[in-house]
Amino acid sequence: MIYNIYMQFSPLSKKILTHWVLHKNKFILPDEKLDPKIYKECSLFLESLWFSWNRKEKCHLRDEPISKREFQKKLENDTFLSVKEKNDEFQFFPTPLIVVQKMLSLVTFENWDTILEPSAWNWNILKQLFFLKTDARLNLYTEAVELNSDFKKELSPFCDKLTIGNFLNYSNASVFSKILMNPPFSNNQDIKHILHAYWLLSYWWTLVAIVPVSIQEKKSKLHQFLKTLNPEYISLPKNSFKESNTSIETAILILKK
Repeated sequence: MIYNIYMQFSPLSKKILTHWVLHKNKFILPDEKLDPKIYKECSLFLESLWFSWNRKEKCHLRDEPISKREFQKKLENDTFLSVKEKNDEFQFFPTPLIVVQKMLSLVTFENWDTILEPSAWNWNILKQLFFLKTDARLNLYTEAVELNSDFKKELSPFCDKLTIGNFLNYSNASVFSKILMNPPFSNNQDIKHILHAYWLLSYWWTLVAIVPVSIQEKKSKLHQFLKTLNPEYISLPKNSFKESNTSIETAILILKK
């Protein structure tokens, strides 16, 4: 039901957010003390746009700039989707940069590689692939799939093709030489996404995925089939996803076809 998903704006919160300072990727709330309930509502709204509080700067910061027009457009709504609720609805747990770097270190990239990122999330994997492409001067072709259309603007500059939709419904005429992914974990979505990606992988090439450690202990038919593919697992340190607001223990799965 919709009231379990969206948070309601109060008129005062809207007024504060409308009249205080937005500068590119920085939002500064007023110096005067706000009512705790109003401050929390303003903070949750900013977090829904991927701002986070920076104690050193004493303001909310965002990785990518946002235009005042886009910010005001979000404010025109009477409700907004909180970050926690976005995590629940879209299984949005961004891949920390240190984890992305570990994933990339396990793969040898070559000219003319075709790469798929099936759950593009907050563009950390795509962005690092983009930097790899430009810094190493490699001819890489990258495709991405993302369920949440809110991310289209942010994701598009970092890939050659972006498809908005459920990856489990995604099909492609060609196959990929590399697949890097952080799939949703709940309701066995991880195993379903991984096996769907496996069929899109070229022979002799590599799939690298973030998985919950528990995937190795499950005994469903899908999990039994995964074992026949001889996956390799590399454990990640505890709290590797702490900055993404989850303490689940994770590993990196490697499949070769």
